[in-house]
Amino acid sequence: MNDTTDRNDESVAAQSNEPSESAEVDSQGTEGVVQDQYVGNPDVSSADSASDSIIPLASEAPHKADNNQISKSLALSGFKSIVLNLLRVPYVPLVILLVCYAVLNGWMTFSAEYKNYLFSDMFGYLNRPIRIFVGDEKAYGSWVGFAPFYSRILATPYAWMVLLGIEKYFVEFILVLNILMSVISGFALYSIAKIATGKRVVGLCLAGAYLFSYPHLYFNAFVLTEPFTVPLIITCVWLMMIWRCSYKIIICGFLLAVAVGIRPSNGFLGLPFALYIFLAGVEFKKRSIKEWWQIAFPRGLRAAAFSIAFFTTIFVIVAENSRVSDGRMKGLTSHSGYNYLLGQAQVHRIFSSWDGITYVFVPASVAHHPELGTLRTSVPIYDSKRFFEEGNKILDAYPQLWLEHAKKYKYLFFDNLFPAVPAHPGFFPFMNAFRFIVFYMFFFCGLTYITLKEKDTPRSVIYFSYAAFFLPAASLYMFTVTHKYFFNFSYTVFILFVFGIYSAIIHFKKYRKFIYGYIAFVVLSSAAYAGYRLNSIINIDQNLMVTISQNSKPIRSLDDNRNISHSKTFHIDQLEFFERHRMEHPTLGKLGFKTHFFMDVETEMEVLKQGAYRFTFFVDDGYEVTINGDRLMGVRGPVRMADGQRFRSIVLDPGVHKIKIRMYQGRDLHGLAGYYRREDTFPLVPGLIAQPKMGRGLAIGLDDKYTRFSSPGVSQNN
Repeated sequence: MNDTTDRNDESVAAQSNEPSESAEVDSQGTEGVVQDQYVGNPDVSSADSASDSIIPLASEAPHKADNNQISKSLALSGFKSIVLNLLRVPYVPLVILLVCYAVLNGWMTFSAEYKNYLFSDMFGYLNRPIRIFVGDEKAYGSWVGFAPFYSRILATPYAWMVLLGIEKYFVEFILVLNILMSVISGFALYSIAKIATGKRVVGLCLAGAYLFSYPHLYFNAFVLTEPFTVPLIITCVWLMMIWRCSYKIIICGFLLAVAVGIRPSNGFLGLPFALYIFLAGVEFKKRSIKEWWQIAFPRGLRAAAFSIAFFTTIFVIVAENSRVSDGRMKGLTSHSGYNYLLGQAQVHRIFSSWDGITYVFVPASVAHHPELGTLRTSVPIYDSKRFFEEGNKILDAYPQLWLEHAKKYKYLFFDNLFPAVPAHPGFFPFMNAFRFIVFYMFFFCGLTYITLKEKDTPRSVIYFSYAAFFLPAASLYMFTVTHKYFFNFSYTVFILFVFGIYSAIIHFKKYRKFIYGYIAFVVLSSAAYAGYRLNSIINIDQNLMVTISQNSKPIRSLDDNRNISHSKTFHIDQLEFFERHRMEHPTLGKLGFKTHFFMDVETEMEVLKQGAYRFTFFVDDGYEVTINGDRLMGVRGPVRMADGQRFRSIVLDPGVHKIKIRMYQGRDLHGLAGYYRREDTFPLVPGLIAQPKMGRGLAIGLDDKYTRFSSPGVSQNN
């Protein structure tokens, strides 16, 4: 009896809010046809059409013209009626939407230079299945530095393609697979909304909003794990909702484990899946032990069946990983350990050298921040246990990192994008726009308060969606974070946003004040932040004076003659010009200079107490630093910012010290970042494999306990 009740839980919203689809067609279809016919010819009914032939000969020509117009109107209205009735047929609108999506995504993908996208991670994902096919599955390159399960999946279709002699189309096969998986996810999202709300239009809105969002279309053009994994997870959510009262849920457990094997950061999803299977539809009220047992027993067995299938599959994947690595890889991936270390060390890249090879890894979140430095180690990149230990040492030495990690979540929406190909169709007008759109969609998920209050969908669906967002997001807390990772669980934002908007629309009169208040809160918060940013630019602390001089001739050395065409002088608060193609400052934003320019920076550094200072600089191209006219450090020729780290220590007496920095930019990327650390204020913690960003101290221009900065001629206020 309880099992029967469970099966009907998810359809409550549909039964209470909307008639069946067949009733909808019957009640609206005929009315639509009659109305369209009437609008086409309001003076002639279908019953009187036979009398049209009885017309005086004198007016035959005009009436023939009228009859032609009537025929055209009737034909048009008939066509409209056919289209409207066709759109009312279940799944026809969805099929049209999915076909339009597939055509658009296919055009965007294959009209681009997609073969030029095979760099970095994408090249690895394409190359590893080929290496596995030729029998090189145990080589380091086949399993080190990533989760190898996806490559093993792709190795099978590659073998089939070799058998058919079409292996040269392997890239195209993967990209078509990406689009096909997205089509399946669109059907799954439609079904999720249809089950939850009983409304086809809500399902169409959800599927359309997700599929046609630009980031989704964009990432499908790359050979990555996300375009395969995320649709698989969405499909598992749909299967969970329709099979939670059946032991078919075992299939769902298997598929979810496959997704986790490909993208291990989704591993926490197993918990909300199991809880949904166990608790969905349960009304928590006072019951007898016998009644609770009757409810819990069948549900518990199905949740257990799901869990067994999930963990058994995970165990098999781990065992296979151990086999191909000869026991050196202990889990789903070989990169979790060093990714954790990089999260604590906050460095730009890691060089791991062992057995005569060197592996280099650059986290996507800091790919454009070489000023964070380089970590070099002899610990094998796959030794996750050792890297976790070293990362914990850093975390213990710098407990403030716990708070620093929270700031990284902005990267889920903004800042670095990897992979970034500006030449991809629609990149410039749409990518940044959709970052803001999805960001505000996330905030408007709060409208699901109305959904929960009015029970427009089963509450378990809303609770599951929130858990499916926050658990994978929480798993990133101690690791590196980038916008691409948001793609793993962005579908939950679309689900919650669409459900919240749906409830806000149908209950607008009842919750008008709440809705207006919520919108006002978001708008005012955005305006306040924009005002803060504008104020920080207008009233920037004048700690360093910068002059950028555009040279009319190419520059190859710091000592080249200056042929200045124009220049710009301004003040900044800190010396951090991040590596970019165009000059950019974190406070002032883009400054416009690109190639062949000189930059001169001056500041007065007041030391309140004698102390030893360690200065660190990252520069691209050449530069020179002087203190009180004496050269401290520099490189006159070109140098890359990632390789241009230089540091020197000097004891400074109390008083004002004049610091001057000269720098030139030739071609391509450029940047300049300078830091200082007082030995007694920021002592280094011994025994660490790497010092985090804060171990370098502060950016030049930022004050500490014994140090004050100001631009020349600007009085010290502190």
